[in-house]
Amino acid sequence: HMSFLPIVSLLGLFFAVALLKPMIQRFVPWNLCAICVAVSLTWILLLVLERTSIFVDPVEMGVLMGMSVTGLMYAVAHLYQKHHLKHLWIARLVVIVGGFLFTTSVLSGRWNIAWLIGVVGLILLVIVSFLLQGVKRDYTILKHLDNCC
Repeated sequence: HMSFLPIVSLLGLFFAVALLKPMIQRFVPWNLCAICVAVSLTWILLLVLERTSIFVDPVEMGVLMGMSVTGLMYAVAHLYQKHHLKHLWIARLVVIVGGFLFTTSVLSGRWNIAWLIGVVGLILLVIVSFLLQGVKRDYTILKHLDNCC
């Protein structure tokens, strides 16, 4: 069965963020995506409701969390391209695999593992984004991996 709460939340939050974006943007240093904010806040709301013993469909929450992971991967890709960083393919894999492991850990209630995965994923992204930039990547296959999308 499908609940209407996620749909109502997505629509309401999307329009609220889109309409308030000019005011909010003054206080936030990055460009807000109204749909990304709506999706993230919706699954966070569902997670809070679930933690307070209100039934929430885990499939709906999982789909929304997966949307956030994909959005995060595209945001990381945009930053890599904007700053001409190398090894985007590693960063994409860190976000997707880490996001999958984080999401499944949260949905199964393994919070300690979820936090550990989040911290390790962040450390790996820092390593790839800053410490590996001097490593050469002249191999043709690695160039193809950066352009996988």
